[in-house]
Amino acid sequence: MKVPIITIASALVCLGFTSSLHADEASAKPLYEFLFEEGSLANSGSISGEAEEKTPPGGKPAFEILQDPGFGGWVLNQPAEKTLQQGPYLILPESQDRLRLSDPAQTASISLWIKWAGPLNHQDARQMLVNCLGAGYKSGWSLSITKQGAIRFDWTSEGDASGHRITSDTIPPGEWHHIAFVWENRPTVYIDGMPTKFTMPFVDVPSLAASDSPIVVGADVLSYLPFRGSIAGIRIYEVPLSADDIFDFAQKKP
Repeated sequence: MKVPIITIASALVCLGFTSSLHADEASAKPLYEFLFEEGSLANSGSISGEAEEKTPPGGKPAFEILQDPGFGGWVLNQPAEKTLQQGPYLILPESQDRLRLSDPAQTASISLWIKWAGPLNHQDARQMLVNCLGAGYKSGWSLSITKQGAIRFDWTSEGDASGHRITSDTIPPGEWHHIAFVWENRPTVYIDGMPTKFTMPFVDVPSLAASDSPIVVGADVLSYLPFRGSIAGIRIYEVPLSADDIFDFAQKKP
């Protein structure tokens, strides 16, 4: 599947769920890798297949794929107005039972470059980056950006208990920044290669409640909480990235 291709010499983002891993895992192939070359939604990760684009009722807005010579790659862009309530999202192939994080042995890593275009005028000021939230947000987890530019991690644990943590560091709109997330029985967020603290300490929680929703990028599965900006170079792994690897990834765009 392809979406409209636009060549531009301005905004470009790279959302990279990257691959650097612990020692012998360093050469592991990502589950998901989307480079959007020539407007393609093909997954070059180990699962293969294509991402499926979903749009709100009426079919608009839709994603654009842009090529920015200054960035040197392809970008998935969401040209959202500040008043946007719903937006497009990508469903990752065969992801319905991946990265549930409901087993203490499960790990995950996400690395991404984003160029956030600023807050939206809606009541829930989050903008979704990646999530697998279930119906009513009663299961699953999400990684999002707040209206202040902080990175937020939400989860639901067994027994319908939910929680979230927000980073103390923020990123301004209109600039490229590298974001990484690692889950290894607890969340760690990195901004531009450096670990950042949460505004509240993370306390161990029971196992996360497994969602039956697929992993989606750019909004929730009902098109709400859309990300406003651009994303690219998506890579997702089932293993934890090391701090050194994340720092290296933050030094260069994919």
